[in-house]
Amino acid sequence: MQRYRRRRGCRTLKAALLAVRAGTDSAPETELRLDLVELGLPEPEVNGIIRATDGRQIAIGDLVFRRYRVLVEYDGEQHRSDARQYHRDVDRLDDVAEEGWRVFRVNKTHRGIRRQRVLERVRAALIARGWTPDEPADRTSGASR
Repeated sequence: MQRYRRRRGCRTLKAALLAVRAGTDSAPETELRLDLVELGLPEPEVNGIIRATDGRQIAIGDLVFRRYRVLVEYDGEQHRSDARQYHRDVDRLDDVAEEGWRVFRVNKTHRGIRRQRVLERVRAALIARGWTPDEPADRTSGASR
């Protein structure tokens, strides 16, 4: 990067590279993560393993605010059109909710004001579960898997 520092677009590229996270499943999921962070929320863990109290894995969550037990899921078309995926999602998200997690589901219809509303609801849930907006920004709000 150093040798290109004076070239056009270098700052934009550097910012984009810093925003990249390994393991993301889709561009819309990444856009959602970036929207959450832009709102000033702590950065969620990407594809974090969620375990039940007894230690068994019950889910891999798209965007996990582990410390606050808040999960944000981006549902692409396959979550609606694939019957097996849909039924798996129902059971998986019921299990997560049963463990005390607040779950938000977002899909392609959440644009504009609808997107803003869900982001604000996630913010409110984080605050209700102990996050304070003046906490120092963390690269991730959760512990390791």
